[in-house]
Amino acid sequence: MNWLRRSQHQAKRLGLGALLTISLNLALTTEVQAAAHAHNRQGRYKQLLAKIDCPSQYEKPGDEYLVFGFSEDPGGRYCNQKVPKSGYWVYVYPHWYIWGKEDFSAVGMAMLKKQVKLRQRTITIELAYYKPHRRWAELRLDQAAETLQDLERFTGKPFPGQNPYRIEENPDLPKENLLGQASHRDMELAPPGISSAWTLTHEGVHIWNHRTEAAWICEGLADTIGWLLMYENEFAFSKQETLNDYLANWRTVMESDEDAPLDRYYDDLPQGKAMQFWLMLYELYGPDLLSEVLIASTENTEFNADDFRELLSHYAGSKTHRLMSGWVVRGPYYVRQARDFGPIHYPLPDKIEL
Repeated sequence: MNWLRRSQHQAKRLGLGALLTISLNLALTTEVQAAAHAHNRQGRYKQLLAKIDCPSQYEKPGDEYLVFGFSEDPGGRYCNQKVPKSGYWVYVYPHWYIWGKEDFSAVGMAMLKKQVKLRQRTITIELAYYKPHRRWAELRLDQAAETLQDLERFTGKPFPGQNPYRIEENPDLPKENLLGQASHRDMELAPPGISSAWTLTHEGVHIWNHRTEAAWICEGLADTIGWLLMYENEFAFSKQETLNDYLANWRTVMESDEDAPLDRYYDDLPQGKAMQFWLMLYELYGPDLLSEVLIASTENTEFNADDFRELLSHYAGSKTHRLMSGWVVRGPYYVRQARDFGPIHYPLPDKIEL
């Protein structure tokens, strides 16, 4: 199924080099140093937050040493012991070490390049990554190429980015509460385990619309089109990226005192509100409407709610207020889901229902 075809046309073992032989009988200080040394021989992880006893983690040969990476656990318990709510996890039998910081400076960066044939030209994508993450970088590079080709087909507009187009792994983005950021010049992604393929497809949309001023259009379309691209190309979601989870915070706010229209209040609301609105319109009118809004808001960066109402009227006729009320502008929700307005012509992937 081509979800964006217009009508007109996670625990992983990482290959980080040879592991050092670690004596399990070392004293705590020596053992902690050995754990860090075993990871990358340079102490990549710093600021030990906790060490927990967990011999049951070992289930088969090869489990003596595991690298999970960054994890957040609001429950704060593992192996019946209290653990920090977030940190970088490394297992050296029989203990988990949970570190507060990841230091990439010692491992160095490398570069991968890929030529991509687009509609009007062939460009080079460059992906700069930290050396232990080569497999991640190879996957993201291939996904970036497919994403750019799909977005050209979806918009009917040539790739507006620079050539070569640079993507760079940036471990500092999470400190700014960002998974990624992009413009026509370049893109940055948080490290593996934090950013995901959906981050990449989301940021790919921003290569086209990063100048769009209305956040509910700019970010909402990036979320929605990026999500549909994931299904278009069968990219794998991370385990926490279910649509229900993404929309959960918004659904607790809907029609409460904290609710507000997307126009002008997007930043005060859970991101799920904008995405549910655009998905609802997708169910009713399909990818053509999303594409038209993306193109219009790219050509007119001040594209606003009134402009959207005019464009939407080509699809919904005189009933645009019913669709926008409560969602984009102030008023009651006349339409809470697509079925409240009319038949669903474009079902969501995997029979997902909003």
